[in-house]
Amino acid sequence: MNAHRMVSERSRSTASTASPARQASLREHNLSLVLRQICSAGSGVSRAHLARHTGLTRATVSELVDLLLQAGMVRELTPQALAGAGRPATPVIPAEQGLRGIGIDIAVDHIAVCTVTLTGTMATQRVIEGEFALSHPERLLARVSRMVEATIADTVAAGAQVAGVCVALPGLVDPEHSRLRHAPNLNWSDLPIGELLRTALGRPELAVLVGNDASLAATAEVLIRARREDVRATADFLYITGEVGIGGAIVRRGELSGGTRGWAGEIGHTNIDANGELCTCGARGCLERYAGKAAFIARAGLPPGSSWEQLHRSIAGGDPAALAAVAEVGAALGVAAASALNVLDIDTILLGGAYASLADQLAPGILAELRNRVIAVRFAGAEVYVEGALGGEHAALHGAGLTVVNAVLANPSAWLDTAP
Repeated sequence: MNAHRMVSERSRSTASTASPARQASLREHNLSLVLRQICSAGSGVSRAHLARHTGLTRATVSELVDLLLQAGMVRELTPQALAGAGRPATPVIPAEQGLRGIGIDIAVDHIAVCTVTLTGTMATQRVIEGEFALSHPERLLARVSRMVEATIADTVAAGAQVAGVCVALPGLVDPEHSRLRHAPNLNWSDLPIGELLRTALGRPELAVLVGNDASLAATAEVLIRARREDVRATADFLYITGEVGIGGAIVRRGELSGGTRGWAGEIGHTNIDANGELCTCGARGCLERYAGKAAFIARAGLPPGSSWEQLHRSIAGGDPAALAAVAEVGAALGVAAASALNVLDIDTILLGGAYASLADQLAPGILAELRNRVIAVRFAGAEVYVEGALGGEHAALHGAGLTVVNAVLANPSAWLDTAP
């Protein structure tokens, strides 16, 4: 596996953006441009099409496509006859069994592993549900490693190659050193996740990336929304996800603001009551204490430890306490979101995780607070939108695998000599 080399070479190629462009750098850029076009097209594209959409000459495109073919990243379809004169066009598509990224999601209530193809599609998935809040890190990572080993074996048996691994974690991370800084709901702090996972797998060469779960879920959301024609297009949004805790991410022009560290978008610890309840983070009045899972369940009058599914049933059944809880949680989310929108100048909130399926019920309470508190809405007539995210319950897992794929698309040159 050459994932370590991929990441290190990519780091060197981007280390000094002020350096003059070299011929090799230009080829790397153009190779990435061509591969991205092929992977995002949705169907086979010809070399002529690639030349028109990239601005490169046909000769350059042909040379780059040949390199990608030799590396096993793309393959050719049967030539298609043209309407007029000329040789038949040979469509090029991503190779189904080419490079794949492995995503890992470690959460309070589940651990999961997936593979993602170069087109960004989640190809395989393994999920184990349970209670992992107080799990011993090394023991849990050993369990995760067994899931990863099985996934790698299946991937190789299918003729594909693993490009690397990315781990989604519910807390603050240090991507540069593959470390978890703090995950309060797991009760984990200052852990070298990359080192521990490589040791558990017995693969010292493996590149292990890490990212905040909400940020990675937002990464998947960007791709999913870009491919859907039946949703309102937006490249700027505040992503708020509700699970055991509350996470967030800021997306501008389709890119994460602040990257995948999770240091930006920690809306769960936005203060909505300076003298409020004590939070697990040590502060008082954090949003999580009013709209997190435990608070939502308690407000709905359900027993501690009840599931989101039980809460859904109570709401759908019209239980008065559950309906009151929805209104209270929506208002709390709206207060926190209003503060964020006043600072960020963003008009869209996407509700992910367990909140996604409750978006229609939560939206009125959120919108009421936004319309009362967001200055641009009150005095400039701006519109604000609250919508359910489209990524599903494993959006963070998808985003983790997608992060590895995005690294390949950014620097396919690192994989030119690694075809099986």
